[in-house]
Amino acid sequence: MKKVTIIFVLLFSGLAITDVSAQFGAGFVLSGDYYQWYRNPTYSGQTDQQSSGNVLLNGAIGPKVWLGKDGFSLSLEGQFNWGITAFDMHEYKGMGNISFPILAKLNFGALSTFKDDAERGFYIGGGVQYSRTEAYGLTSDFDGNTTRNLFQTVIGEIGYGVGGKGFVMSTFVRIGLGLNDAFTLNVGSIMDLNISNLIKGFNFEETEEAEQIQSFL
Repeated sequence: MKKVTIIFVLLFSGLAITDVSAQFGAGFVLSGDYYQWYRNPTYSGQTDQQSSGNVLLNGAIGPKVWLGKDGFSLSLEGQFNWGITAFDMHEYKGMGNISFPILAKLNFGALSTFKDDAERGFYIGGGVQYSRTEAYGLTSDFDGNTTRNLFQTVIGEIGYGVGGKGFVMSTFVRIGLGLNDAFTLNVGSIMDLNISNLIKGFNFEETEEAEQIQSFL
């Protein structure tokens, strides 16, 4: 828990130097993994394979908030990630992965979601992820002698993408390490929707159009 606290303190320490004109935004995040691979913690007495992977039908959704201006923002998000068809190729035990990544991020350039023009940007982030493999139940061969509970990893994530006016798309890599050799890897694309900024942009365009009509008349 101490490591997680340190990560969040470092990421949000930028609040101390954010100027008073910083904007607040709220919305949500949608993502899909091209690939995910989770390795469960190793427990004494268990000899089964600990990993599970997936390359198809991986989706995630969750709420997100931003604080920043133009080319820089701080954000906090939580997701529910579902690997629908995940399984262990070497030793089939069951289906499905689920995970709950919670991340704080420093967003630069267009990925701040406050830029008016479409540009490029990147972000770095950190937090924790709670994951479980074989979510749909273990097969009878492993039920009773194999532990499949949520396990925690401390995660780091980097992403690069494009966007503007409250909407950005990026590609990311997220790696997590935990106790007893626990490991998580997620690689995919993520779409951020800053609803507050999107609505503001729509209102601005409507106002500008109304002014043009009025001046024409």
